[in-house]
Amino acid sequence: MLDIGCFTGDFLSILNEAGADVYGLELHEEAARIANQRLPGRVFQARVEGTEFPQGPYDAITLLAVIEHVTDPRALVEPCVRLLKPGGVLMVETPNTGSLLCRALGRYWPPYAPVEHLNLFSARSLEILLASLDLRKIEVRNHWKTLPVDYVYQMMQNYGPELRRFLTPFYKLTPGFIRNSALPFYVGEMLVTARKPA
Repeated sequence: MLDIGCFTGDFLSILNEAGADVYGLELHEEAARIANQRLPGRVFQARVEGTEFPQGPYDAITLLAVIEHVTDPRALVEPCVRLLKPGGVLMVETPNTGSLLCRALGRYWPPYAPVEHLNLFSARSLEILLASLDLRKIEVRNHWKTLPVDYVYQMMQNYGPELRRFLTPFYKLTPGFIRNSALPFYVGEMLVTARKPA
């Protein structure tokens, strides 16, 4: 499998320990260097467009928290489809502008805050993009993450500072054992899987 935007290789390391044959692609030079220390020869520091992948084609390709950061999402996904084996699976994790949380929070929805979020999708618009590249069996699920409460609060400095200011008085009253607890959080993200025809 290939993880595009693998950063320092955490996800790849977990899959590698489980016995998967893993490879990664990372644009950030320092992150790619760290990933290659963990998985020697398994991570390329490059863009997906125009890069040669002698290990392909792949059974699975993941784009986790990547597609919202690129200027041309189609130019990112198209080579992924070519790199998949027939019957292979593409998994995309990204914010969902059609989520109830997005609609409820409006402009205060945390994924709107980072300036590096260049393209945001609803489930429907992402389905249209994937289907236009001949991917099939598209499934969309809400993406819940189990995270420490304190981590979520700290991340709100960048992802939802307005919401953080509102929550600060309540957070200050929160006992330490709750702050350090890991709880399931849903911030309006989706996991979308699609299959290349066999």
